[in-house]
Amino acid sequence: MHIIINRFNCKDGMLYLPSNKLVNEDMKDISDYLKKNISINRLYIQNNNIGLDGIKYLSNIGNLTLLNISYNNFCNEGIKYLMDFKNLKELNINHNNIGDEGMKLISESLTINKNLKILYLSDNIFGNEGLIYLSEALKVNNTLEVLDISFNKNIKNIKYFSDVLKNNKTISELNLCNINIGDEGIKYLSETLKVNKSITILKILSIKISNIGLEYLLEAIKLNKNIVELYLSEFRLNFDLIMEYIETNRIYQENRINENKELLMLPLYLSKSYIFINGYTQDDLNTFLLKIK
Repeated sequence: MHIIINRFNCKDGMLYLPSNKLVNEDMKDISDYLKKNISINRLYIQNNNIGLDGIKYLSNIGNLTLLNISYNNFCNEGIKYLMDFKNLKELNINHNNIGDEGMKLISESLTINKNLKILYLSDNIFGNEGLIYLSEALKVNNTLEVLDISFNKNIKNIKYFSDVLKNNKTISELNLCNINIGDEGIKYLSETLKVNKSITILKILSIKISNIGLEYLLEAIKLNKNIVELYLSEFRLNFDLIMEYIETNRIYQENRINENKELLMLPLYLSKSYIFINGYTQDDLNTFLLKIK
């Protein structure tokens, strides 16, 4: 193995080897090291050159609770070996060319997995079929708390996924950034938010919607008192709608202070949004920016 493991990259139960040009053959040595050092339960090997054969070496390391193997290239075939990790609480497999068949394997595992709480699936290649597999798993999985399916641009329809989430009681953070669902998808998601009680953080950056979609979303937020963070960006915002949202949020916060003696913040994160709208002055904009900080 060309990587030297030392006190800088191996400490506090963590082995940290991202961006080290690791290849499949290196994974055998890492696997052997982990077997001898069972106190290490978190492994970071993202952004390397690990393929299917490398994943096979890791598959029998049973003590890992966190595995970040994002930005490698083990594709669908590697998923069945990753599913051997029964004690994982967090799994990051972003950017690994995982398609619908890989999602089928992941979903089958989620129906019986009782430990995994955080799952990152961003920037893969699965689409509507893979999302349906995942939705079926979420009907029975009562463990997952954080789900990231962002940047999967083959996803076009989230109706079934949204319907399943209406009854989900565990997912608190949902990342749908940069998927091509448009106003129709936001409408389905908004209907879910009206009844879902568990989602508190919703990320929908870079979803291109119009003010119609924005109205759907803000109407749902008025009814949903559980959302504490909402991330929006990259569409033309209707200034009046956003100001109405802020005013609704201010009133809601005051009510919560009166009831529970605590302030629940509901920030609206606007990243690279087109907020310079004709008919409003710079003073209007400055006031708006102050209110959303």
